[in-house]
Amino acid sequence: MDSSVDALLQNDDMLESYTETFPEVILEFASSGSREHLERYFDALPDQVIMLDAALNVVCLNASARAFLRTSNAEVENRPLERAYMETRYGDSINLLWDALNAAREGRGTTFEALKDPDAPDVKGFEVSVRPLQGEGGGWTGIIIHMHDITLRCRSRREMALQNNHLAELARINATIIEVMSAIHIGQTLDEIFEIIFAELKKVIPYDRIGLSFLDEKGEQLTVAMVKSDNPILLHKGYSCKLSFSTLGQLLDKSLTAQNDLVLLEGGKKRIIFDLEKYVKAAGRVTPYNERLLAEGIRTNLAVPLYVANNATGFITFSSRIPNVYSRGYLGANYETCMHLLDAVQPHLALALEKGLTISRLRETNQRLKELLGMKDDFLSIASHDLRSPLTTIMGFGRLMLEKTQVNEVQRRSLDAIVNSAGHLLILVEDMLSLAKANSGKLELNLAGANIHEVLAQSINAMSFNAHNKNVVLDHRAVECATMMLDRSKIFQVFNNLIGNAIKFSPEGGKVLLHESEADGKYRFAVTDMGPGITAEDQKKLFGKFVQVGTDAAAKAAGTGLGLMICKLIVEMHGGAIGVESAPGKGSTFFFTIPLKRNNG
Repeated sequence: MDSSVDALLQNDDMLESYTETFPEVILEFASSGSREHLERYFDALPDQVIMLDAALNVVCLNASARAFLRTSNAEVENRPLERAYMETRYGDSINLLWDALNAAREGRGTTFEALKDPDAPDVKGFEVSVRPLQGEGGGWTGIIIHMHDITLRCRSRREMALQNNHLAELARINATIIEVMSAIHIGQTLDEIFEIIFAELKKVIPYDRIGLSFLDEKGEQLTVAMVKSDNPILLHKGYSCKLSFSTLGQLLDKSLTAQNDLVLLEGGKKRIIFDLEKYVKAAGRVTPYNERLLAEGIRTNLAVPLYVANNATGFITFSSRIPNVYSRGYLGANYETCMHLLDAVQPHLALALEKGLTISRLRETNQRLKELLGMKDDFLSIASHDLRSPLTTIMGFGRLMLEKTQVNEVQRRSLDAIVNSAGHLLILVEDMLSLAKANSGKLELNLAGANIHEVLAQSINAMSFNAHNKNVVLDHRAVECATMMLDRSKIFQVFNNLIGNAIKFSPEGGKVLLHESEADGKYRFAVTDMGPGITAEDQKKLFGKFVQVGTDAAAKAAGTGLGLMICKLIVEMHGGAIGVESAPGKGSTFFFTIPLKRNNG
């Protein structure tokens, strides 16, 4: 025995420090130490040591091995190592021990882990080293088995594995929540949102059929909003019933709890019917809702209520054709993951349902509004068209009577009022007709070659009667213009609106300046009045729909606030632009420009 072994034999503390160096030091003790040394120093080791001879008979056990195996050297010495006896202590790992013994007989050492009840919380474990013993001539003389207790290591490893599983479970749940939230933000309809959500939930929660139902505002009527199933669907989208007819009503009572072989109920959270067929028969719950599910082949059902601001908005239900799918016994370790996922996504599913329903209702409302607006525009178009002819007739005969008939002053004023009112009404009718066409997308230009100066002259003639009645002078500064592409009737409407407004807001005895010009390939028309002017703030709103500015209540009452908006629309359709220059107390100038040559494309 070399000097290092001699030193160990003389020092118990040093020997204990070499407990975990069995392959090198302890083996040398076994190979060269005397029986006295073996009994003395091996008994000092906390690890288990078993020595076998060449015939695999027990030579000796140290104190730790005797305590663990609950035996003594006298009971096992010179007897074969019994497999059954060892198996009661080391469990199935004994197979590894016997393989290691066979390897040692061939001169090979083996190290392995022996675990007793590896799935139990109090798992016991050993690191087992099995080595052949060699004599002085190098021949094989026996085997030494060294077992080092690694129970703490095994338990720590088990706890780490459980923690890893828990983290993996959280990762799956979080990934599903992220996809659910993404679906809520990306999806535009209830179907789009839940098509994504249903697919994500199936990665964790098994189902053959999944359904989404919502409650009405009173919480009384249940309506199926979406269903996804591989089989023919009888409880289809749109199916509706009173909540009292469905067993889901119990689920909204947070005070109710129940658990037996047929049902697990946690009021306000979830309800699992383990076998729907047995449940219906035993509980007498033969309802149209349950009958349709059974007719679809459904045998087990998991329902979860959805809440927004503590108000129940609906349910999401998972169903399977296999009984007891949502039980602990069937799902095993995945049961907790499923239930945790449901708890985590419940508020997000409720939000998705609320968003989807809101979008669907808004779309239905918008569609209805479009239909109503279309009816309104059709009415305006028909009414405006039918009013123009009689108004034109009234104006024509009124002017004829004023010009060609002898009338007294009272009659003249009455005829003036008739013609003015008819003219004003005709402008309003034209504005409403243009608005109706614009709203329906039917406002089009009938372009043809025309002299815009002639169109303006016709408008001045039409407006001169209004100007005369208010004693307003129309000062026209004309320019000869070449023929250009325009819609005569609509440009005539623009002139009438701008000149009519200038007359309306000018004071009695005032002047309205009408100015035409050409520059940079564009025709420009401007009308300047002597009215009260317009503030910069009001100028920003002038060309909007139903906008009337200023403080003149009488002038406002004489219009609809549509004229300038329609002018802008018509001018821009001609490829031009319209604007205003004004300041309070300094009158206003309205102007527009349109190209002299317009590309028909």
